[in-house]
Amino acid sequence: LFGAARSLEELAPLFRASRSRDEEVRVVIFGGGGYGFALAQMLEGSERFRTRIFEKDPKRCAYLASVLQRTTLI
Repeated sequence: LFGAARSLEELAPLFRASRSRDEEVRVVIFGGGGYGFALAQMLEGSERFRTRIFEKDPKRCAYLASVLQRTTLI
């Protein structure tokens, strides 16, 4: 899914069986290219999302880590 954090929060209950609306949502993004980066930026707008990006390019990974404050880069 791709969209604003508020919209994703509204859809999140559809993808889980029995979590409360206040529970943390874990998101994994494969690739820190344009779409992955944009999605991580949107998710950082909500403290509800715990985001990780798997990026194979070390230079891109270092850049993303310097820009994204609440996203874990692997």
